[in-house]
Amino acid sequence: MKPQIAFIKHATVLGGMTMRAQKAGEMIVGTDHRARIEQMQSELAALNKRLEEVEKTQADAQTLESLKQSAIRACKQIDEARCAMATDHLVALLAK
Repeated sequence: MKPQIAFIKHATVLGGMTMRAQKAGEMIVGTDHRARIEQMQSELAALNKRLEEVEKTQADAQTLESLKQSAIRACKQIDEARCAMATDHLVALLAK
């Protein structure tokens, strides 16, 4: 499979703070990684929307902290999947 260039820009709002996960010109090797990242980004967007709703209701600190930690874990998983894509791409290049 020939690698494709994809431009990924994704911003999320967490606790009033803007977090940006941005990779310009990232190489995508397989559709498995791409599909998984898109799924995780959708889950993260839903989680951030829920977090925003809970913040508006002045929910307890424990609930907010739990949601924030879940969002951070989701961001880390997305980063790990992106690293796996880059590794796959490097392996493919080195195999040539």
